[in-house]
Formats: sequence, C-alpha cells, structure tokens
Amino acid sequence: MEIDADGLNLIKAVAAEAARESVPVAAEVPDAEDNAPPPAPVGDGEADERSAAASTPEDLAALLMQVGLSTRKKSPYLQGLIDAVRSKADAAVSKDGSLKPSTEAADDIRIMRFLGANKWDAAAAAEEYVSSLKSRKAKGLDALRDEIVAKNPGFFGGKEELDCIYVHGTSKALQEVNPRTFTDVRTEGPYRLLRDKRGNLVVIECVGVVDYAAIAAVGFEPWTKEFFTFNELRVLVLDELSRRCGKLLLTNTVMDMSHINMMPNPFAPKVEKDGKAAAKASSEVTKEVYPTTTFRNYMVNLSESTAKAAGPLIKALVPKRSADKLKIFGPDFQSALHEDVDCANLPQRYGGELPDGIQFKLIDAKGKKK
Repeated sequence: MEIDADGLNLIKAVAAEAARESVPVAAEVPDAEDNAPPPAPVGDGEADERSAAASTPEDLAALLMQVGLSTRKKSPYLQGLIDAVRSKADAAVSKDGSLKPSTEAADDIRIMRFLGANKWDAAAAAEEYVSSLKSRKAKGLDALRDEIVAKNPGFFGGKEELDCIYVHGTSKALQEVNPRTFTDVRTEGPYRLLRDKRGNLVVIECVGVVDYAAIAAVGFEPWTKEFFTFNELRVLVLDELSRRCGKLLLTNTVMDMSHINMMPNPFAPKVEKDGKAAAKASSEVTKEVYPTTTFRNYMVNLSESTAKAAGPLIKALVPKRSADKLKIFGPDFQSALHEDVDCANLPQRYGGELPDGIQFKLIDAKGKKK
C-alpha cells in the first residue's frame, strides 16, 4: 500500500516528537504488532528516592519514561543542570527584559522539560529555552497564558477541575470542526480532566475528520490562536498537576486515524492545502516551546495493512532511544489502551464509560458519505 505525503508526514512528525523527548538509550521501538504494556510506574516514595540519587542522564531518562521523575526531590546533579539553564536564561533576560518568562515558564518543572528534550545537556537546553522565550514573545504566548489563568482561578487555586476550556469567542465553533477531547464531555463546566493510570493528561484527537473548509470560514488566524491556546493550556495543566503530585507528568494522546487520507490526492482543494500549511507552521512553534510533554501517542483505527506496514517505517525513522512512545494499531487497540487508561476516562467508542464526543459523530457522518 502506498502512503501519501500527508500520512507519511504525520507518522514522521509523531515519531520525531517521540525521538526528541529523552528516553532510555537502550530501548527499542516496538513493531506495530508489539502490544506490550508500558513500563511499570514508579510510586511517589520511590520516585523521590530514586530522583534524589540520579547522577547520570540515563538515570533521569529512565525515571522520565516511567513517569517517576520527582519534582520535589532533585539530585544535586539535576539541580546543577537546572541552575545552569537558568543562569543562561537570566543573562539573556538581563539584556532584553521583554524576554522575562512567566511564573510557570521560569519554574524548575518547565526547565526540566527542556533538559529532557535535550538529553540532559544543559548547554543545548539553555539555548533552546532562551529561543523559546523569544518565540513566546513573538507569538504572544504570555498574553494567552494570562487569559487562561484569569479564566481558571479555581483550578490554578488548587481545585481539580478546570473552570473554562473555551477561552476565546471562536473556541466552540472551532472545536466543532477540529475537535479534541481532554475533559469529561458530560459537563459544561467545571471540566473534569481525563487522566491515565499514572496521572498523565489524556487527549483524544481525530485527525481524519478535520474540516478545513469550515476552519477557513471561521478564519485560519483564529484557528492558529486556538491551537496555541490549547497547547498553552495543556502544558500549564501538566505543570500544575506535576507540582501537586510531585512527579513530572506528560500527555497520553490517542490519535484516531479514521478516514485519514492514506493515498495521494493531487486534487486536494486549496483550502485544505492552506490549512495543513498553517497546522505545520503552528506545530513547529509548539515543538520548540513545549518540549517533553509526551508519554505516549496511540495511532488507532488505521487499516490492518497500513498499521502493519507502519512498524518497519517507524523503525527506519526513529532512533533506538525513542523507545515505546508510539503505538500504531488497526481497529483492535482497546486492550492495549486500557493498560494505560481506565474506562472512566475513555469514551464508549473505545470501550470506556464516557459518552462519545462530537468527533465520533463526525467520523460516523463522514463514513456515511463514502
């Protein structure tokens, strides 16, 4: 089967993200049919103890992969790396005060994410961190941060639920044509976050039913702003939850590939091409600004033949250190997904207890048109 440029680029992008975020050097990327459960979680006490003793990049990478890297008990080695990054950032801010990071961006937790993405190389992490401050300034991300925090006083004041997930006037309209689910759809607020068994945030996206024509009607500029807003909210939530539980938490993403175009389409309309170009440009910014946020990416509901072909492709694209962050499945994925996520945090479509969100209505509607 021939995989078109869009399908290949999507797999490459997800694989690259997995490869970029630090994991044990000796780990292997599984074949598509390898459905082994994820590494055993590290308990709170064990996380503190092991993190306090971590003295090599391999120690830190192993803890990160197990969602056991403590944010409370840092070893002198890790604290030295954090201090080195902060020193470089302080020097940059002293030259340009407009780069001063927000409270969250300046926190040890956020700096740990940059270190993890750079294999615990303080010099490389500092360079990327300072670059991210410049990107935040250029894209107005600190202003988005202020909006999000102001509209969620309860959550950032210690409550479990988000007060608001629709930050802008176009948020709901864009959710209906480019849906993603990360809260319990049964409530209109407060919004209970979906979490996996380790405490990571669960996000469900259905990339094959994004309606680019409808996005264009709302406007690609508002869509881009909404894309940045979601990612800023996501990482603010991850940092806040990490602070509360004392371990660096990540995102567990389910990418439903139903109706994804896996064959070349030379006649794709201009609006679709423009939308994909806007998505690619925005994704490049988020990769730089929000590193080390991925625990696992499930790509599900591919055809069996494509899922099988993708295994060798991933092995060719991703270095050994990328480990077991990317799981590719056909229709038979629920048992593997349930190893990570309880039924209470999954929709009925995935064998869970929650009602199916709007994206599944779009999947069904698109199926009827074929």
